[in-house]
Amino acid sequence: MIGFAGQISVLSGINKSGLCVFLHMLSDYEEKNIPLPIKPFEPLSFTLRRAIERKDYNNDGKNNIEDVKSALNENKQGYAEGFIVTMLGPTQKTDSLTAAVAELTPTPPYIVYRSNNDEDMLNGCNLYAANSSIKRLNKRNYCKRYSAVSQAVGAGLNMSSSKCWAIMKKYSRLTNNIQFIQYVPQQKILRLSIYRHGHPASENKPQVFYLKNIF
Repeated sequence: MIGFAGQISVLSGINKSGLCVFLHMLSDYEEKNIPLPIKPFEPLSFTLRRAIERKDYNNDGKNNIEDVKSALNENKQGYAEGFIVTMLGPTQKTDSLTAAVAELTPTPPYIVYRSNNDEDMLNGCNLYAANSSIKRLNKRNYCKRYSAVSQAVGAGLNMSSSKCWAIMKKYSRLTNNIQFIQYVPQQKILRLSIYRHGHPASENKPQVFYLKNIF
């Protein structure tokens, strides 16, 4: 679990199987002024923790992104705000079982999943999320960061972990970002850099963690 001191929920998290989740805000959610019925919402960060702290959340004999989807789908009324969840797990037979993006809101459609099979302006077997809606309501809101990453990916071939890190560092960083994270499933390596001494996380050398040494 990667977050802040004293935190009991998940902003970013990974389990022993290599299933990981990352939480982002959906900044272009436009239905914020629509009155919502009085109903309880589960904190999304609690959902994510529950999804990865169990070995097999949906009891299908596998630990992959379907476990995260199962936990999210239990909240049929969505979540209290607009969120994006990116999820990645061990390599599966199909890309759609390996990685996905969820766009979540408190108004219909509550939960929308996106994989690299969907139209998203990215070539090859690649998937990216910034902070805007892509598939939900067919918005295709390709913000400046999204467009820059798409151009950098190009044909989408030979996307090594070092190339992905370089693209994210140059085109997807924020000036005040506090965490810069990369997980490489095939190698079970987690790279993490943090905001330090006035420098954003993306500008600092990452610490490398091996899952075999963590769990």
